[in-house]
Amino acid sequence: AVPEEAEAVRTAFGSLLASRAPHRHENQLRCGDGQIRRVLWSDAALLDAAGEVEYVVATGTDVTERHWAEEDLLRTNLALRSLIEASPLAILALDRSGTVRVWSPAAERVFGWTRREVLGRVVPTIPEDRSEELERFIRDTFEGKPLSGVETVRRRKDGSLVDVAIWTSLLRNPQDEPESVLCVIA
Repeated sequence: AVPEEAEAVRTAFGSLLASRAPHRHENQLRCGDGQIRRVLWSDAALLDAAGEVEYVVATGTDVTERHWAEEDLLRTNLALRSLIEASPLAILALDRSGTVRVWSPAAERVFGWTRREVLGRVVPTIPEDRSEELERFIRDTFEGKPLSGVETVRRRKDGSLVDVAIWTSLLRNPQDEPESVLCVIA
């Protein structure tokens, strides 16, 4: 272990010896070439006939790449959240049924509904005579035909109508399966 993690390693080992229960922990190791890698350890105590710890079996798995990927994902998510929060364009995400999953501050300003009012509900901006249009836009995006500046009309909370242009993109879950439609509205 790198020197600054020596105490944490001693604590993990002490916990294993005291409880005799399998234990997992991560730490950093410095390789022979000086490179630092992150390792996930699975430790188990093997007991002798008297029930005392005779051996400790430890298996280490290099999780450095996963750790870097998690850090990159966190940075990307924070950047995207900041982008959505700062964008002057209305940004929302809808699931297959048209339920709102993301509602930006600009969407609040353009349409009048707060995030709290719309999250988890079917998007309220669709005029009654345009419900089939919403279904088509969602279906097309899920089928790989995203919108690109399609002009249409949407309804504000006060009932007034506003002309808009819509761009869509498919959002996928961590398993790379289609999950929702990202809408950018100008």
